[in-house]
Amino acid sequence: GLTGFVEPKQFEALLQGQLPNGIQMGKRVDGEIKHRPGYDLTFNAPKSVSLVAFVGGDKRLIEAHKAAVQRTLDYVESTCAQARIKKDGEMHFENTGNLIFATFLQDLSRALDPHLHTHCVTMNATKRQDGLWRALASNLYEGKSQVEGFWERVRHYQRYLGMIYRTELAYEVKQLGYDIEKK
Repeated sequence: GLTGFVEPKQFEALLQGQLPNGIQMGKRVDGEIKHRPGYDLTFNAPKSVSLVAFVGGDKRLIEAHKAAVQRTLDYVESTCAQARIKKDGEMHFENTGNLIFATFLQDLSRALDPHLHTHCVTMNATKRQDGLWRALASNLYEGKSQVEGFWERVRHYQRYLGMIYRTELAYEVKQLGYDIEKK
C-alpha cells in the first residue's frame, strides 16, 4: 500500500526490516535482529536515449523509460516474488506476487555523462497468502530442478528481464515517433 514519494525515514525503516504495520522482519541472532535489507535492480537506457532526453531536451523519453521500468517491475513482481513456507515438515516456495520497490531515477553516470537509469531497491519482504510478512525466499537447497528464490530467479532471468525492459522502451520510443535501429 505504499505509493508516492519515498520518505527517507520510512525507506530506512524498511531497509532495517521495520514494516509500516509494526512488524519487524529478520532473525534474532545473539540478541540482535539480523535482516538483509534488499536488492538493487538497475535499468539503463541506451546512450542515444539518454542523449536525446538530457542534451536534446525531449523529456518524453524520461517518461518512456519510467513506463518501461514499471512494466518490467510488474513482471518481476508477478514471477520472481517468493517466500518459503513449511508444509508437512518440508520447506516449499510460495509465489507471492508482491514486492516493495523504491525507485530512484538518475541522470548521470559516475563519469558525469548523461545516463538515464533507474535504481529499483527491492525490500527484502513479501506477504504470503496466509497474510504473514516474510523475507524473500532464497534457495539454499542444492540439486533442485526448478529455479527457486527471489534473487536466484532474478539472476537466472537477468537477460530476459533486460529484454523486457528494452522491448518496452522501444515500444514507448516508437510511440513518440522515433525510429529504432537494431545493432
